[in-house]
Amino acid sequence: MFKRSWISVIKNKGRTIILAILLFVIANLVLSSISIKSATIEAMDQARISLGPEITLTTNKTDLFDYIRAYRDEYGTRPSTEEINDLLTPISSEVAYEIAESEYVTDFNFSFTTSTVAVGFLPLNDVGTLDYTNINKISVTGTYNPMLLDQFGDSGAYELTLESTSFSGSDQGVIIISETLAFQNDLVIGDTLSLINQEGLNETGFIIVGLFNSEDAFETTGKNIIDNEVFIPLNDALSINGQDYTSDFTITTAKYYLDDPLNIDLFVEESTLNHEEISSGALTFNDVNYDAITAPLQSVASFSDIVLIAVVIAAVVILTLLIINTLKERKYEIGVLLSLGEDKVKISLQYLIELLLIATVAFTLAIATSNSISGYLGDVLIENEVADASTETTDTPKGGGGGMITLTPLGDVEYIDEIDVSVSFNDFLVTIALGSMIIILSSAIPSLYITRFQPKKILSSRN
Repeated sequence: MFKRSWISVIKNKGRTIILAILLFVIANLVLSSISIKSATIEAMDQARISLGPEITLTTNKTDLFDYIRAYRDEYGTRPSTEEINDLLTPISSEVAYEIAESEYVTDFNFSFTTSTVAVGFLPLNDVGTLDYTNINKISVTGTYNPMLLDQFGDSGAYELTLESTSFSGSDQGVIIISETLAFQNDLVIGDTLSLINQEGLNETGFIIVGLFNSEDAFETTGKNIIDNEVFIPLNDALSINGQDYTSDFTITTAKYYLDDPLNIDLFVEESTLNHEEISSGALTFNDVNYDAITAPLQSVASFSDIVLIAVVIAAVVILTLLIINTLKERKYEIGVLLSLGEDKVKISLQYLIELLLIATVAFTLAIATSNSISGYLGDVLIENEVADASTETTDTPKGGGGGMITLTPLGDVEYIDEIDVSVSFNDFLVTIALGSMIIILSSAIPSLYITRFQPKKILSSRN
């Protein structure tokens, strides 16, 4: 059987060359798809590591923004603050603390944002001078540790002045304000000021312990003026808002720091399974930076999957038709073998072995070319996806409780614009497995075709 297979492959050079070329192309496409997919997964892991092990839990505002747009289109104004708040699911302290108990979490920081009215000093207006009407609100961020907020740190736009200090979760009655706001109000570190909520209740006094300046200088975001933003301990912010921080309370965001950036997906999956608020979509983990950076990679990976599936299906169909057509030409050979008492299963195995012999040569040759082909295809795909992503825009609601909608381009996102595509030994093993599966499936129908042959009818029709 093996000897006949070898002789048939050597003797029928035309058929062997056609099958070899077909299998060579299949091997290159399969190897390229697998190696590109592996490279994109590795690149996404590296992106995850570079962004760090932090992830933030926030209230899902996607449905709210859609509702605000529809409401404004219909009524010409945005919904009331009460209606907006009813549509939002706040993060309860119970859920936030339970998630913090995960084995993946090494540290966490909660924050709560609200608007207050200045007492004993004045906010700034939209031209950078004092608002003597005191209409502009002071944007308050209450937190356990302001240095863990996105505004500060290595990637933040805010920086404390040299003489400033920060505060921790146990501190109370302290505040960090803008250096510009302090200058305009003749305030310095050690001075006191007061804040009161918009209902005129819960007035609280604070000692200035820190001043910050911003790389963005004076800016406005919707109705919020950056220099009117202040940072106070979380418990104080909750008190101003009328919440009792000694019992259950709600917060705006919860940031978690994990032991390993690559455990973020496991952490999210665990939290989703354990908390209905997250599984229902009311609360969501905000991973915008990672999603934006890896969007082109995910598109390339998806395209690789589609190509791989298409190649496998097409290969099975084409090889099956080609083998059946070949069997018609070799019908007399089959008849002779059957008349000599050869088993039909062995004849089917002979043709399978022939394919495997040709495939071994074709797949071996594919190793030499697959690296260059995979690298070229990978570069073309990632360049196209990055170009498409760079020109896209997204609707970003800003300011005034979501009343203003602006279009913000994603031009400042540092996309991964190259991937290291190389065929590994594991990729080759997977290709061998898929190739073997393709050949076996392609031989299945022709094997059934052989079982229908009757040697007497074949030989008599030949005569």
